Amino acid sequence: SLPVSWRLLMDDAWCGDPERRRRARVPDSVTPLPAWALALDMVGQVAGPHAPGSAPMVFGLTAARDTARLARQPALRRRGFIIEVSSDQPLVAVSGPGGPPPGPEVTVTASEAARRAGLQHRMGGNRPLSVFVRLAPESGGSAGRQVLRLIAEPSVAEAGHRRFWITSLRDAGAETVRRLARRSVSTDATLRYMKSDL
Repeated sequence: SLPVSWRLLMDDAWCGDPERRRRARVPDSVTPLPAWALALDMVGQVAGPHAPGSAPMVFGLTAARDTARLARQPALRRRGFIIEVSSDQPLVAVSGPGGPPPGPEVTVTASEAARRAGLQHRMGGNRPLSVFVRLAPESGGSAGRQVLRLIAEPSVAEAGHRRFWITSLRDAGAETVRRLARRSVSTDATLRYMKSDL
């Protein structure tokens, strides 16, 4: 036997429907949370306040719609994270340790940052590309100060689109980060199975 702690994700569809809430006896105190907030809370409860945060958290594209807010979470800063981002995720390229300054601070998309880095480094083959970035400013605010790495697949993947991730694991190899990130594919498949067949 395996002990399991279940949680229900109450999204806007549930929380915004008073009749549905009444029938399911959902208390008024329950409010909608993004999936990533629920995941962080669950990990915090399982790990406890004194557990070492050795394994990074990996978030797939569907779970991480608010990338900047997710990346700013203190629990992730202590633990390390890999977040899949869309090709149009706004980022600011920065120089890596000991690298030359990248020039004026310009906001570009993840795909453009990867394209520019590929042109500069002429990385060939099937290796993922890596470039240091920060999250772009939100609606006139300042850019995040945390330096992250953008990892990009070298070409269009088997799924028909190029995948991008940002990570706080700056010292891990790009291929290591990509392998960790791609584990979310099997998690997504399991969740789809549970949703449709259970």
